[in-house]
Amino acid sequence: MWKRASVRSSANIIRMRHTVHWVTPLLLWISFVAIPECAAQYNIDAHLLLPHLLSCDKKPLKGPVRAITEKQENWIYGKELVTVFYMECDEQARIKLLDNKLYGVRTYYHYRPEGRLQSTGNYWNGTPLDSIVYAYNDDGKVRATLHYGPGRSTLDEVREIRYDSTGMPVMVSARNVKRTAIEQVIGIGENYIDISWRLDLLPPQLFRYPYDPGQGCIISYDRRIENANGKKVMEIAEGPGRKNRIFIEEYEYDEMGNWTVCRYYNVKKGKKLRPRNRYLMRVREIEYR
Repeated sequence: MWKRASVRSSANIIRMRHTVHWVTPLLLWISFVAIPECAAQYNIDAHLLLPHLLSCDKKPLKGPVRAITEKQENWIYGKELVTVFYMECDEQARIKLLDNKLYGVRTYYHYRPEGRLQSTGNYWNGTPLDSIVYAYNDDGKVRATLHYGPGRSTLDEVREIRYDSTGMPVMVSARNVKRTAIEQVIGIGENYIDISWRLDLLPPQLFRYPYDPGQGCIISYDRRIENANGKKVMEIAEGPGRKNRIFIEEYEYDEMGNWTVCRYYNVKKGKKLRPRNRYLMRVREIEYR
């Protein structure tokens, strides 16, 4: 049954999930609530679910990964690296534990015998916070996620995904006792896709994203630079509406082809890229079996 006292609006729930999971782009498709790898803006656009399901950037890890420790620059004490999260995988390279060091939240992943993700549970200092149960359609795609409070005694929210005949997700709804938020693909052009977002009976808001029709997914950048092996070494976003700024992501890889370093830059258009323009660096220490 629904628990009215603990139910938040759809926007607030999405914002909370963003706070817990923003450091783990690898888990975007698993958590069903995510953001792109670049730093998200704090607006409705940054918290939409459908664009992340359609993202071109969902790429699995390569090789027999045992664990990953991610570190980031400490924004308070300068360039000192601090541990952000620790992720542990099982022998099938499936995530079984995510330890978010920043917030003290541990997430455990449970799988069905056939390998599909069955549920996840968040704990803080051993105290259960919430959990998610996954439901699938006949094609093996996630059709709904059930979001429970502590102990799975109350159902806080239900999120459903609908697909078109090609298997592309085209609509997401997030419903709880107080709010209903619906996202829907309403148009696809030669190089863009339009998604509407509506909360209850309020007028819908429209968001346009750059779209790759060949891959059938949303791209979060304007230019991608790849090396001879086809790995992206740099992504550059400088489209309209970016207030005369250019955002750059620069990658390094290990011998298995997994990225180990990502540097983020914010540069004024027309200016030369300099080390002081870097506002964030992420370092991943990957342990293999």
